[in-house]
Amino acid sequence: FPQYRKNLIRVSLIIFFVIFFIYFATAAGHLGQAIERWLGIVVSYAQKEATVLNRLEIWSTGFSKLIETYGFGTGIGGLKKYLDVPHAHSLYFSVLFDFGFIGLWILAWLIASIVSTIRSNIIKCHDPSYRTLLWAYTGGLIAVGLHGLTDFEYSFSAFFEVPLFLGLIMATVRLADKERLSGERKFEALL
Repeated sequence: FPQYRKNLIRVSLIIFFVIFFIYFATAAGHLGQAIERWLGIVVSYAQKEATVLNRLEIWSTGFSKLIETYGFGTGIGGLKKYLDVPHAHSLYFSVLFDFGFIGLWILAWLIASIVSTIRSNIIKCHDPSYRTLLWAYTGGLIAVGLHGLTDFEYSFSAFFEVPLFLGLIMATVRLADKERLSGERKFEALL
C-alpha cells in the first residue's frame, strides 16, 4: 500500500478529527459535561473519578513506596494495599512499583526482544499479505502499549491483549517462514 504510506500522517489526522467531531456532535446536548469528561475524568470506580491529578497522587504514593523498599518494589499486588484504587493506572509504573527496577529492566528487555523479532521478520518476509498482517498486529500491540501508559496493570493486560497480539504476530511469522521455505524449495526443484 505505498499510496497510503506517504499520506499516513494526513489520513491519521483526518481519522482523529472525524472521531473527535463525532464525539462532540453526539454530546452536543451536554457539551459542558462532555468537555469536562474529555479533559479530566477518564474512568469511574467506587464513587471516585480517576483524573490526571488522582493518577499523579497514585504514582506519588507508588514512588514513595518504591523508595522505602530501596528500589526492589512492594511485591506482587503490593501497591494495592497502600491505595484505595484498583490499580496504578499505568502498566509500566505498576511493574515498577510492584517489582522494582529489576522488574522494569526485565520488562524493557522483553519489549526490546519482541521489537527485534518483529523487525527482523518484517524485513525477511517476502509475501506482502503476511507483511501487512505483521504491520497490523504490530500496530495493535503498539496501541496496547501506548494505552498502558495511562491505564492497565500488568495482571490485566498480561492475560488478554498482549498475549493475543503476540500470538497473532508469532503465528503470522511461522506462516510466513513456511511460505518462504516452501517457495525456496519449489525454486530449487526448478533448478
